[in-house]
Formats: sequence, structure tokens, C-alpha cells
Amino acid sequence: MQQEEYVINFYKERGRDFVILNLADVQFNDIFDLLGKRNFTVNTIKRLVEEVRPDLITLTGDQVWGFRTKRSLRYLCKLMDGFDIPWAPVLGNHDCSGRADKEYTAAHYRRSNNCMFRSGPKGLFGCGNYCINVCLAEGGRENIVHSLFFMDTGGRSEYLVRGEAGVKEKITRYDNVKYNQISWYKTMLGEFRRVNGGVMPPSSVFIHIPIIQYSAAYDLWRTSGFDPAMGFGENNETISCPPVDNGFFAMIKALGSTKNVICGHDHTNCASILYEDVRLTYALKTGDRCYWKEGLSGGTKISIDDSGNTAVEHIFVE
Repeated sequence: MQQEEYVINFYKERGRDFVILNLADVQFNDIFDLLGKRNFTVNTIKRLVEEVRPDLITLTGDQVWGFRTKRSLRYLCKLMDGFDIPWAPVLGNHDCSGRADKEYTAAHYRRSNNCMFRSGPKGLFGCGNYCINVCLAEGGRENIVHSLFFMDTGGRSEYLVRGEAGVKEKITRYDNVKYNQISWYKTMLGEFRRVNGGVMPPSSVFIHIPIIQYSAAYDLWRTSGFDPAMGFGENNETISCPPVDNGFFAMIKALGSTKNVICGHDHTNCASILYEDVRLTYALKTGDRCYWKEGLSGGTKISIDDSGNTAVEHIFVE
């Protein structure tokens, strides 16, 4: 495993899938943790790791929740390091809303023995924009089999939208991937294609807040009568995405690399829908913290083969 400033290379074994276990919205909280109410979530994580046996654990945001989170952040890092498996988180809207701000959180992630978190390029929106390349050594050279993008989607933001009377008004809604992050994504894929002998590697994007296309994808899937060839899982609450399309999905389509977008955020949604040849997946919520739906707890498994093809499935924990 070779590590650079914000690009990390992993090497997979030929003939064996590279397996990722995603945990979503763990949401440890100092007060509830001290009351002994984190056991359900901790036991869920331990069972998932034992069953899936991942090469990498990803976390799609809201690892902690509430105002007092410093103790819980330290516990999370100790828990994850204890598996002796590399783990890679992105920040959610709750991660840094309390006393543990982004600088404090990033510092603890970087000090953790097995955490792959990188703050990312200076000047880029947010904290925690970085990449992991899954590589295969072959014929004296290293080929990038699949690239993983980790991007900070912030918290809340103001948007200027046109109201019912046609008058523009400001509204505050959940945040979005920013334009300079989209530009960075394009630049990094261009660089990966260059070092990959001119071949664009397939890729996946890990974020917390879903992009607006999650809503369009679900509407289309529902219209199809929930065609199993198009998707799986279920949505039980409103899709909490930004109110505007900032062009990120258009860039994904134009570059033709990204095959998966994996998000968290909405705890009782776990639909995974193929939309315009890109699979948009709500990662399964891990544990019972904040709010959840009984029976919808566990993790999401992403398998990558030698050609960079992926398979996505939810792993439920009773």
C-alpha cells in the first residue's frame, strides 16, 4: 500500500475480488454512549466485519452526532483501528456540527493507525477530498483497476431558486458537491487515465448527502413498478438532496468512468437504482442511533473484480 498526499494505492490479488464494507450513519454520541446505548451499533459493526471480511471499510458520513462528540470520535477511531483493516471515512453534515470541528476531526482521523483519511488539496471545498486506487500489478507495471473518490458534501447551504410566482428567493437546504470539487474530480480522472496507459479506470464516488439524481432515479424506478432489473432496496422517507442540479452527474456521464455513487444521510432509505448506466445507492444504515427502521440495519458490500467491475449488495444484521 503506497500513500501519497491525497491519493492512496491499494494492490489487489489477481483472481480474488477486492471487497469493501460500507458503514453509514453510525452516529455515536457522547451522552448516549456513556449511558451504554451504543452496544447495538457496535455489535452490528463487529458482525459485519466478521461476515464480510473486507479489504477496506468505508464510512459515508455522520460517524458521530450531537454537540458533545469528542469522546465518541476517539472511541470510533479506536474501534475501527481495532479491526486492523484500512478504513476510509467521509464527513457528513453531523460530523463536525458539535465541539469536534473539522480540524479536530481530521487530526484524529490522521492519527489513527489504519485510517486512510486525507484532508485533500488546499483551496478545495470541505475537508476529506481524497482518492484510493485499487491496482493490479501485472507484466512489470501497475494498472489501476478501480478508483474510489471520497468527497465532502458539507452541511447546509443557501440556494437562489425561482418560487411559485416566478420570483427568485433564497432558501436553505442540504449542501451539494461544489464546482471546484467537480473540477478536481475531472482532473484526477484525467491523471489516472494518463498513468494507466491511456485507459480510463472505472470508479466509484462516496459522499454523504445524495445528489439530486437520486430523486429522479427513484421516481423512474417507482414508475416501472419497482422493476428488480433496475434496482433493489426500499425508500421510506423523502430524499434529502440539494434542490438544484450543479452539473456533477453530467460530468460523471461525460467522463464515463464512475459506475457507482454511494451515499448515506437518509436513515430509512436503502434503494440502489441503476440510472442512466450509473448505480445510485443509499448505503444501508448501520445500527440504531438517531432514528432508524427496524430490519433496515447493517452495511453495504461493494466487490471489485480484476476488470474493475463492481457488484453491490446490502448485508442485513438482525
